[in-house]
Amino acid sequence: MKYVDNGPKPVKKIELNEKNVKLRFILFILSFLVVVVCAILIFVNLFKKESGFTTIEAYPTINMQNDFVFSYDVGNTDLSITEEINNLSNKYTSLLEFSYIQFDIYADHDQKNINYINNHINEDIQISEVLYDSIEDVVNENEKLLYLAPIYAYYNDMFSTELDLNMLDPYQNINVQNYFKDILDYINSNSIKINLLSNNTINLYVSEDYINYLNENDVFYYIDFGFLKNSFIIDYIAENLLLAGYNKGNIKSYDGYFVNLDSSLDYNFVIDVLDNVNNFGSRVCNFTVKGKTSVVQFRNFMYYQNDIYRYVKMPDNSFRHIYIDHNDGLSKSSTNSLTSYSTELSCSEIALKTYRGFISDNFSLATTNQIKQVWIVNTSIYYNDQSISLQNLYDINNVKYEGVMVND
Repeated sequence: MKYVDNGPKPVKKIELNEKNVKLRFILFILSFLVVVVCAILIFVNLFKKESGFTTIEAYPTINMQNDFVFSYDVGNTDLSITEEINNLSNKYTSLLEFSYIQFDIYADHDQKNINYINNHINEDIQISEVLYDSIEDVVNENEKLLYLAPIYAYYNDMFSTELDLNMLDPYQNINVQNYFKDILDYINSNSIKINLLSNNTINLYVSEDYINYLNENDVFYYIDFGFLKNSFIIDYIAENLLLAGYNKGNIKSYDGYFVNLDSSLDYNFVIDVLDNVNNFGSRVCNFTVKGKTSVVQFRNFMYYQNDIYRYVKMPDNSFRHIYIDHNDGLSKSSTNSLTSYSTELSCSEIALKTYRGFISDNFSLATTNQIKQVWIVNTSIYYNDQSISLQNLYDINNVKYEGVMVND
């Protein structure tokens, strides 16, 4: 019978000479360096700025709601991509912050803006040129739009309330309708009036009776740009970006204002047309334009997350929104969505020439051939611009949209 020896076997001693030690050390260092270089390459690639269209971020120094998205085609200058983006961001931030402050109704930021004007009624106030020009533009079209501030304030409270919406609904509550009527009576009797003086100076006259009435209702806003505010902000930003030589991008706002900065015809600018499909905001088609173009979209339904500040969905799936009829204070729309665009006019100019056709019981087209329009009736998408072609028409779950060309 054989027995297996399971005891420990003698250890063979291997002597390491100095050459083997140095070689192993060198191999370790080389391996470590390879790992470090790979890590650096991975890190650089993660944060590498590439050419092409890039979203330019703004970094304002004040607390503000940024409603805008600025996209730019970087990599067309002698600067590095990082440096170009930083320059764009600094310029964009400066323009955005300044213009936002001018139209801010809630704080004055130590400037003579809308909030300051509302707190210094019946005084001569010298304001910025952009704010003065914007007020003048609205006054020349329909100054009552500015005086709807107390009604805008009511809707803003309604958008954020947790109370019964039907109880607050101006369409259903006679007390709210009477409140709106009182405000409009004061407006129509010239109890409030903006006087445009020289050197960018204004005086907001408000009668003592109207002051007392609003104070009794805990309202301290006399003027507000309402749905027009962002049209003037985007115009200011776009104009000054172009003056600075930035003409290879576009800027958009969540409430429907768009500007394509390009005048070279190098870029396709895709415009989405939206509709309320089975109680959901949806893209129902798009079309492409080229060249410097301003676009205004009015819609009576929510689509973006930021829309919670401008809309509220009622229990019956209808919406109340910021498009207010200056005749009765009710939010109105003659079509679910209206897209208006022009290569000659700015966003604020388009908005002031098209709002009447949208904020109405009956739709009407703009009266100038400088503006082209796309509007929706049921599942028909009407348009009056022969140079465009509607693409990607909605066709889902037996809901099919069609395009209909209309001659002016």
